[in-house]
Amino acid sequence: GLMGELTRLMLRRALTQHRVWAEAGIVVPVAVNVGPDSVGGPGFPAVVADILRQEQVAGPMLALEVSEQTGTGAVSSSFFAQMAEAGVRIALDDFGTGFASLESLGGWPVDELKLDMSLVRPIASRSSFRTIVRTTVDLAHQLGVQVVAEGVESEAVRSELRALGCDVGQGYFLGRPMPPGEIGRAHV
Repeated sequence: GLMGELTRLMLRRALTQHRVWAEAGIVVPVAVNVGPDSVGGPGFPAVVADILRQEQVAGPMLALEVSEQTGTGAVSSSFFAQMAEAGVRIALDDFGTGFASLESLGGWPVDELKLDMSLVRPIASRSSFRTIVRTTVDLAHQLGVQVVAEGVESEAVRSELRALGCDVGQGYFLGRPMPPGEIGRAHV
């Protein structure tokens, strides 16, 4: 019963941190994973808008990562409309894990598709995975959706993703998790 409160706390912390970084000259968007209880709740868009307003952060600086485990039935069209009105980006997380379907990619108005690391890691050594990722990137781009590859852990994988036209990479090769205060010292 605490997931809603935890989600609100994480939204507030992420947006507070964004503001701190922005004041230091580091303007990067932040992303927060949200679960089905939050996304499916009728008051959640108002909560997001309220926290954005309180933290004085523009909507496009926030992405809500929604997993397909949430289920298409749990997410109302009004949720997407209200988030779009606030400028908040929606990312379809863990694409390719078995929960992912083309229905969600075609039916949900998402801004980002996050390719699961289980698809990304083998692309430098297995042509079948390279083909799957290439096809997914092409499809997403045709739908006007940005592609984020999770699990970039080598130069070979990064090079393959660049060649395939992937928009953004995420993984240990590019940067390890670090405390927020160390971001300014890292190469962002």
